[in-house]
Amino acid sequence: MKELLRQIKWVMLISVIGLVALFVVQNAAVIELRFFNWEIAARRAFLVLTCLSLGFVLGWAFGATAKRS
Repeated sequence: MKELLRQIKWVMLISVIGLVALFVVQNAAVIELRFFNWEIAARRAFLVLTCLSLGFVLGWAFGATAKRS
């Protein structure tokens, strides 16, 4: 049973990696982001993944502090 679960985890991991790779390939266009006088040009996938990662980190940090209170 443990071996089956381990294989399922590997299949899921490979599937997620494949989906992320597909997302990056389909969102390879360079976009320009402006905020007041600050300006950056980057690939759309990079910006989306950066915002998603930042959201996870902030959610984890504030969620961990909220549970302790």
